[in-house]
Amino acid sequence: MLLEALAAGLPVVVTDVCGYADHIETARAGLVLPDPFEQLALDAALARMLECDFQQICRTNGLKYAQNVDLYSLHTTAASLIEQIIRRKEAGASG
Repeated sequence: MLLEALAAGLPVVVTDVCGYADHIETARAGLVLPDPFEQLALDAALARMLECDFQQICRTNGLKYAQNVDLYSLHTTAASLIEQIIRRKEAGASG
């Protein structure tokens, strides 16, 4: 849901332990909160998300990022690379 929000131009708030935090930070399409969790930091982030200027920045950045980065085939690409490595190893062992 986080990548979908980014691709839809919605601002996103995540913690830095979230697997998608790098995408949000790189895209500059939201806020990444540090670990350990602090309620005051979340409160400030949510207040920031309500600012029209910040929403527009996140929208522009998120849409641009989604156009230029392949967000949805990462697991397929990773599986293909693993399969290629296995095939090479098998070919090397039998050859």
